[in-house]
Amino acid sequence: MKNASKIVAMAAAAVSGFALVGIGFAAWVIGGQTAASTGGNIYVDTVVNGITLSATVEEGSSVVYGRPEESIAVQSPWLENDGAAEQLAFNMTLTYSGDVSAINVSLGVECDGVDITAIYNECISDGIITDYQLSFKTDGSFSYPYVPAGEVALGADKLGTGEYKIVNLTETDQATDIYVQLTFGWGELFAGVNPLIFFNTFSPDDMLVKSADGVLVRGDGVGAKPARQWATDVLSKLSNTLTNYGSSLATFVLTLTAEQ
Repeated sequence: MKNASKIVAMAAAAVSGFALVGIGFAAWVIGGQTAASTGGNIYVDTVVNGITLSATVEEGSSVVYGRPEESIAVQSPWLENDGAAEQLAFNMTLTYSGDVSAINVSLGVECDGVDITAIYNECISDGIITDYQLSFKTDGSFSYPYVPAGEVALGADKLGTGEYKIVNLTETDQATDIYVQLTFGWGELFAGVNPLIFFNTFSPDDMLVKSADGVLVRGDGVGAKPARQWATDVLSKLSNTLTNYGSSLATFVLTLTAEQ
């Protein structure tokens, strides 16, 4: 069964505008059970009334927790993925004018009108995925800090899980673009690599336990489980979070708030 989830970018100042980019959990096959999702579209609006702030997402953008881009050197992998390749970053342009000194960026998750951000954040704290990173982009390449013409260097202060503040903006009556990339990733549980690559370095019956660094390693003791069980538990948790156990569609809400 395929389920579509969306990531919604909302620009909130005096009035709200938003852009959408699809997010998915693609065709992981664990013990005969398949979880898959796809979807997404793009819509752009503007913000008026003194401060103008809008967000546009690069066409065709999506975030997919899927198979790795590169092939794995395993003849008979016991964990497979027959869905889309992972795509864990997207580019976004923020356009502002007016008396704007900073833009706050906050990621939340909703499902059926209920805020489930805390459940999503559990996947981060459990080491399944990482919190996203915000990088500045200019002329097709990335630089940090980013320096628009005539301005001091912008910075992105990390405020908390899912939260950044883009600082050092200056007041302007001209529409000014800020180019950013949001990058998601796999967590420390898998040493930051795709689970397909990570788990297939073990046999399905290898006993794994969390190390002091939070990485799964061979070993016994409290919390030890077979590799197959770890894969089932953690990938199912991520899938269930993104699809509400396959029954509803989760909406990722990226809120942008201008500060004067």
